[in-house]
Amino acid sequence: MTADMHMHSRYSDGSDWPEELIAKAVHHKLQLVCLTDHDTMGGTASYVAAARGAGLHSYPAVEVDCNQKEIGYKSELLVYFPDGRYEQVDGLLCELLTERTRIIGDFCNWFSVQYELPELTVSTLLAQRSGSGEGASCSGQPFRLSKTDIYRYLAEKAVLPKNMSYKQFKKTCFEKGPLKNRRIPKPEVRHLAALAKSDGGFLVLPHFGHEFDDNAQQLHKDRKRMLQLLKWFYTAGVRGLEMYPYKNDAGNRINSILSEAAQKIGFFLTWGSDCHGSGSDKERLGSFSGVFDGFPQRIW
Repeated sequence: MTADMHMHSRYSDGSDWPEELIAKAVHHKLQLVCLTDHDTMGGTASYVAAARGAGLHSYPAVEVDCNQKEIGYKSELLVYFPDGRYEQVDGLLCELLTERTRIIGDFCNWFSVQYELPELTVSTLLAQRSGSGEGASCSGQPFRLSKTDIYRYLAEKAVLPKNMSYKQFKKTCFEKGPLKNRRIPKPEVRHLAALAKSDGGFLVLPHFGHEFDDNAQQLHKDRKRMLQLLKWFYTAGVRGLEMYPYKNDAGNRINSILSEAAQKIGFFLTWGSDCHGSGSDKERLGSFSGVFDGFPQRIW
């Protein structure tokens, strides 16, 4: 089926609601679509229902921030649940979301003092993202807040240096600044893999070319490291590799190198645009997709 298995909604850092994404997927004649919000499945039920109502295929899915010091990996993993069960992984997400919301609240407190903005609170950020200010807990429909929500709020209030990018903001305040020691908890790969296995799910490695600066020449030069990392992920329980729309027209070269190496190891391939919705710099729905052959037969 023609598939785009990687997109985000307002429940994490996207700009569209799940139903709006489905309407666009229908317009672009996609057949299989998946919502992979960061660290929350708050929009999963409505997205899957809308997809089925529109005659599209869909699986519950999520993109989880991971931290694996052993290999220096600080990025995400996609998890797909073809059986429709995700109790174990969702339980982990609820724990992570609760702690994340608490830490984001601490960040809000710090910035509210620095910029004399007492109205900057978690509830304010949730009001911007959800329209109601509710949904921070795991009961109901959880929204996942991040540092980008704080950045957008401060930018709208015009208290940041003019033309300061999010990358600069993050580096100044969180990588070198006074908040550098505050870390939002992230699971290790093997722990996530064990929970996903309990749910009958599959782990997929997304946008792996980012580890090589989205550069085909760098990827070719570091081929040994690439193979070592792929083998490590496979041993840890990751079974899929994502084909991705890399910048500067290099996608075909990067995807070709990665897919050849990954399939020799035993990975299956998925396709994802990483669409973040209307008005974003990743408004990609319909611009990148591929033929998905289906999930492999389980060996456990």
